[in-house]
Amino acid sequence: MIFVLGCHLLKETYENRSLDLVLRYLEGARNHDSRLIFDVLKYLAGLLVHRRLALDFVAAGGVDLLIRIERESLASVVVGTCLYYLAYNADAMEGVCLLPEQTLNELVHYALWLLEHSYESGRAGSSMFFTHAFQFRPILERFDDYDGPRRLFNYISTLTLLQEESNDVLSDEHLYTSMQAIRNTCMAFRSYMIAHIFVKVEHLKRTHISRLQCLKDIVIPSCVHGLPANKVDYCLSSFIH
Repeated sequence: MIFVLGCHLLKETYENRSLDLVLRYLEGARNHDSRLIFDVLKYLAGLLVHRRLALDFVAAGGVDLLIRIERESLASVVVGTCLYYLAYNADAMEGVCLLPEQTLNELVHYALWLLEHSYESGRAGSSMFFTHAFQFRPILERFDDYDGPRRLFNYISTLTLLQEESNDVLSDEHLYTSMQAIRNTCMAFRSYMIAHIFVKVEHLKRTHISRLQCLKDIVIPSCVHGLPANKVDYCLSSFIH
């Protein structure tokens, strides 16, 4: 629904400089009602589906404004969705990875906080953000540095559905959200492991390529050659999507 709305109003969005208006609201987020910022972020999420708008948002310092949203506020729930749409756009994430170190640190800290403390939709958005962002080394390294694997696992470890001793009868809604949480977490861990495997392969390629080429019947995967230094999604998309 968000995607359809964004496409329909894309021309008007540019003509009326809607992104500039969104940025102004975010700059003064602490002075506005949380529900207003919540709606602003929902609209922003629809805009970030589009590559050009996502690039403009990153270039305008939008990521800094996103992670300044009050964590305990209702609006923070939608921050996870916005981060997910940014991570889904590889070009936008290239720009994100060029942001200052402190901004990247705070970005990963914020996403991990959402994973542990937000409402279910905020947690889902955060987990999907990591699913697509792990292919970028600056995010992957910080995730490891900040105890990310344990915190991601904790996302589902307390679910009633996974407690062997629990005899609770779950409602359909509770069962659905639990299954979605498990699915999101499994996808994130799969992406995490794939990213680390390719980082390791790239390391081995640099350090042992001359020796490997001397061995008969050793085939080096073609996707390994020319792997960009900043990201490892050169041949991950077939695994993730």
